[in-house]
Amino acid sequence: MSAWASGLRIVEDFPAVGIGLGTWPELFTRYRARPWSDLYFSQAHNDYLQLIAETGMIGLALAAWFILRAGSFIYRRFADLPGTIVPVQAALVAALAIMCVVECFDFDLQIPAIAFFFAMILGLTVRVSWLSSIHDDADEYEKPRGVVARIWAPIAALGLLVATFVRPSIAYPYNLETPGSVAQAGAQTP
Repeated sequence: MSAWASGLRIVEDFPAVGIGLGTWPELFTRYRARPWSDLYFSQAHNDYLQLIAETGMIGLALAAWFILRAGSFIYRRFADLPGTIVPVQAALVAALAIMCVVECFDFDLQIPAIAFFFAMILGLTVRVSWLSSIHDDADEYEKPRGVVARIWAPIAALGLLVATFVRPSIAYPYNLETPGSVAQAGAQTP
């Protein structure tokens, strides 16, 4: 709870655009409330709080837009699904909901394998929802329309992929050197 309270102070100081993706481990140490614990919080243990702290209200709005868009698509198509598919779709939606609740208390989606699994479940849920748009005489699913689906979505995906490889190979606090003298220690402090 103390990490969450300190994290809210970050949100108060940087409400619009946040502190930047991946900067929580370094900047949180400057916001920790006293008395300081020996524990090192490399993550907020609440992905929603960390998302708001790192991306601000703009990032929160984008994430909410995506979640509402996918959720409303799945919800609108649920009633049109064949009876044999409804239990599968209900299980997929329940899995997504459970993973979203867990994110209030942990940071599982920051583990690449779990984030990939979540994306697979979400993609499968949307794909199953797409089944309701098949016409009896049609051979294909409805194709996504618009410039976003054709041009900007692949460019954004490629940009995010490149951004994952630009990060430093040694993460904080392991990139710190132990000072050999008082003068070196004084030079390292901001």
